Amino acid sequence: MKKYIGIIKILSLAMLAPLVLAGCYFFGVQGSFRANNYQIEKIVIDNETYLSPQELAKEAKLRLADKQNIALQDSKQETTQTQSTNQNLATPKANDNSAQSEFEKLQLRAQEESAAASGQTATNTKPTSDKVLSQIILKATFSLNRAENILHGSTGCNEYTGRYAWQDSGRIVISGIASTRKICFPSEVQSFESNLIQYMDGIYTVKVLGKGKGYILDNGRLQIYLK
Repeated sequence: MKKYIGIIKILSLAMLAPLVLAGCYFFGVQGSFRANNYQIEKIVIDNETYLSPQELAKEAKLRLADKQNIALQDSKQETTQTQSTNQNLATPKANDNSAQSEFEKLQLRAQEESAAASGQTATNTKPTSDKVLSQIILKATFSLNRAENILHGSTGCNEYTGRYAWQDSGRIVISGIASTRKICFPSEVQSFESNLIQYMDGIYTVKVLGKGKGYILDNGRLQIYLK
């Protein structure tokens, strides 16, 4: 009788072991992300970096602060000059600036006329000023609905949604990404948004950054930095 009881115990443990391991595996997979809501810091695609709207604003504010500090330091180091000397130097400089400004206007007009003649619209290739970038209040987000395995968030000016599933504890599959289609401003936000949505579907390895700094999702071509 004791022999049969022993056999039954062994069989019971054998049946329970896979269930216990499956449970541990399941919780390990779900534990890859400790929270449900994150901000996107930046994306890198084909080794080119695109900052999220909030990071564009943050970096622009830092650059403006640096420029202001440099200007203050330069003003303290400037030597005082007589008014007559300043006037003599200012006159030709003003003329040069005026001529340069007039030349830029003529150059822009020529580009516009050439574009109009070819049926195209002239585009401004100049980067957006730090003053404009510093005023961005948009944020890019990445949120998980664990109950329904739905991924959703914002690119800044558009909302997106899709589905996700865990392949294993270190790989997540993102699919079916769709978003609203508003035009983003400035162009840097538009570039971030279009690249994220276009290439977001894929199988990602999830790298946990140290000291609670966030995660990197990498599908081989696109890397998404979360924090």
